[in-house]
Amino acid sequence: MGIFRTLPLHLFMMAIYFGVVHFGYGGHADEAMVALVKSFQLLSGASISLTNGDIFIMVAIVMLFIEMVKSTSSSMSSVIDHMVSMLSFVAHLGLFLMIPMAGHPVFLILTLIAFVDVVGGFTITIVSARRDVAMG
Repeated sequence: MGIFRTLPLHLFMMAIYFGVVHFGYGGHADEAMVALVKSFQLLSGASISLTNGDIFIMVAIVMLFIEMVKSTSSSMSSVIDHMVSMLSFVAHLGLFLMIPMAGHPVFLILTLIAFVDVVGGFTITIVSARRDVAMG
């Protein structure tokens, strides 16, 4: 269970993204991300359609919140999580720039979420540490 505390959750999103695009749609990200998952009618009469891309973004935002909560810890696993988050962001960015399957707006948003995780995690940890250590 400890290994999952040190790994950023957006790594799992990246793995699932590539799994869905590669195995489900033969590497065609455009087809994979616009595939309809569910369509339903709201009480107002408006209909809403959710695609794979919408689901990826919604789940990634929830995972970002969980990562922000994890970053409030000052344990050693939190420090390792920050380092792995930085490596994960670099991997996201590299894959976005070099792999055709990753050249999609949904993957760009996942990359942005990885960036926010890195910056937010470091910021929250620094603020928490400053509060714990009284200066002057």
